[in-house]
Amino acid sequence: MSSEEVSPPVFGFQAEDTEVEREKDVPQMETVETEREEEREEEEAPTPEVQAESKTEAKSDTKGGVVGLARHYLPMLLDAFFTVFNVIMRLEPYALWAWGRMMVVYKRLEPYHPKALLQILTGVTLMFFGGQFMVTVALITALQQGGGKELVQGVRQLYNQAKSAAEAKAIDDKVDDDNNGVADVEELSASGRLARRTLLFLRVCDPLVVQTALRHLYTSMLAAMATLRVKFARTASLGASIGSYINIPVQRYIVPSLKAVTPDEYERWYAPIGSYICRVAGASIAFTIQAWLETISTAVFGGHMAIKGFGHFIRALNKPELLWLTEGVLDDALAWVLVAIGIYAQFFVLGNMPFILRLPLMPVYTVETVLRWFV
Repeated sequence: MSSEEVSPPVFGFQAEDTEVEREKDVPQMETVETEREEEREEEEAPTPEVQAESKTEAKSDTKGGVVGLARHYLPMLLDAFFTVFNVIMRLEPYALWAWGRMMVVYKRLEPYHPKALLQILTGVTLMFFGGQFMVTVALITALQQGGGKELVQGVRQLYNQAKSAAEAKAIDDKVDDDNNGVADVEELSASGRLARRTLLFLRVCDPLVVQTALRHLYTSMLAAMATLRVKFARTASLGASIGSYINIPVQRYIVPSLKAVTPDEYERWYAPIGSYICRVAGASIAFTIQAWLETISTAVFGGHMAIKGFGHFIRALNKPELLWLTEGVLDDALAWVLVAIGIYAQFFVLGNMPFILRLPLMPVYTVETVLRWFV
């Protein structure tokens, strides 16, 4: 019999037994490896003492970071504060000089009744330029309707306290306790001068009066700003409504036309960009309408204010023969004539006024710009 015909079945059974044993050994090996990994993790895991130490180090690092930031930025802030303080101190004599000159001019104008003249000037300004200061005019109107008296009272109280502090400062600037010929305040550093002025302010001023004045200022301005926000929120709502109606034909006709003539990868941008442009256009239309309305309103208000101021001026001059200009129907007719002139001038003449003519009104333009940012 040849070797090819002999089949050793015993070897086959042995191979199967070996495979079974290997399969049995695999889970045992995995269990052993898992146990070893757990032992390693337990050995590597930090103890509670180590965890507490790490937390303490983290807290110390955080505190160190805060302290480091404070040490780095606090001197910079103090230097900036003292720089601003020094600038204010240098500008103080010029401000006092300007205020003194204004009082001198006011005293010289007293025989001509400057309050009435100021009312006439304010009315003429509103009549010809009121549409460009619609937020400022709206703020003044809101203060007149409520909170204006409290605002004036608070300003007067703060002015009286500041006047007392200025008088005490003028006396303190001349104090020379060491008799060396130099005022004590001039021998101090910027920080020492600030501390001396602060203590002087605390000694002279009444904290209850200052607190009441600041409360009046805060409440009146807060009420006025809330009124402005409500008023111009209506304009913004109108602009959003106009923009939504403009957006309908844009999305229906213009956007599909753009998609037909441009590559496909840019199509997704047309709808949102068109919607945004429509919202901006709607807001612009709404605020333009509001500006037109404010132009007419300020012209009416300014014309009547100018005529009323003229009446006060005539009465202050004690000229009975001129009182007919302020009585009856004539003053109303003159007021409406001024209103018509103001509306025409604002719409057709003074829209593109040269800069040189706007220069005297730059403070009002500045206030208007700031108020528009807040509103």
